[in-house]
Amino acid sequence: PQKGIKELLYAVEKLADEIEFKLYIIGGKWYSNNTKDSFQKEIIELSKKLKEKVTFIGYVPYKEIPIWNKIAQVVVFPSIWEEPAGRVAIEAQATGTPLIISDAGGIKEYVTSESAIVVERGENFVKELANSIKKVLLDSNLRQEMSKAGIKNSKVYTIEHYYDEIIEQLFVGEKT
Repeated sequence: PQKGIKELLYAVEKLADEIEFKLYIIGGKWYSNNTKDSFQKEIIELSKKLKEKVTFIGYVPYKEIPIWNKIAQVVVFPSIWEEPAGRVAIEAQATGTPLIISDAGGIKEYVTSESAIVVERGENFVKELANSIKKVLLDSNLRQEMSKAGIKNSKVYTIEHYYDEIIEQLFVGEKT
């Protein structure tokens, strides 16, 4: 529930008659365990209204995530809890995939205003999520710009960048 899947389904339900899309919901509750609890059953029931527009992929091995990101026109990460550091944001940007996130926790710290649309949680969250999805899907220029900005921003989160930052902090003011 904390990942915002129910809210995402409500958002895309608002768009179902307006635009063409296919929503792939990737992930399982516990790694490769695809068993369904009551929440997952509720989500599946909600998705029935959307018929063929929603597909549940389930667990995907980590190394395959970039493939799914690359085929997507947009990655939506609508977390509703104080997500400490959702790496989904970095992964999507690294593959050049436009990104829509919630303003939850630390997620927004990993994006720029050019690489992602940040949707504020609150009473209009579902409506604004729907509007943001529609905006990205209908504007190919916006997707291209977000893609470029995401790739550029993702370079800040490489091992090499962290290494360089640490070395710089350790040796500030020292001559080597």
